[in-house]
Amino acid sequence: MFFAEAPATKYLYLDGEPKNLDSIYDTLFNEGGEQYYGGIEPRMSLRVNLNSVSSIKLGYNRMRQYIQRITNTTSALPTDRWQTSNAYIKPQIADQVSLGYYRNFKENMFETSLETFLSIRQMLPIIKTEQTFCFTRQQNQRSFRVQVVLMELKCRQKRIKEN
Repeated sequence: MFFAEAPATKYLYLDGEPKNLDSIYDTLFNEGGEQYYGGIEPRMSLRVNLNSVSSIKLGYNRMRQYIQRITNTTSALPTDRWQTSNAYIKPQIADQVSLGYYRNFKENMFETSLETFLSIRQMLPIIKTEQTFCFTRQQNQRSFRVQVVLMELKCRQKRIKEN
């Protein structure tokens, strides 16, 4: 949950124009407590054992990000700024679904897994960079990833027992 309590300045911009200093037509000052964002962030996981050495796992989670790092990539020096959510930059929302197959080999000496991940992100800020940072709009993005892992379990278990 995000709730802005501090006094804030809100700039009103001309419709259809980029949000920069030239397109401001009015400024509002408030005492704070007028900006609120929130929502549930559910997480769920399920494991189904197929037999003594293999299983399938399914997972889902939703996350909200109330602060964004804004990077100026046209500058010779790295100039990052952090921006909290406001009337123009809404919180980012990310949904991730995962599905994996896990199997152990050689009497649980090795664990292998094949996992797939689908991420859907909403409200990613698109920043137009010139001499100054200028917010333009927000977009949605989807990404897909596959991960294969082979891990030696006996060595890992032995190290844990020694410590």
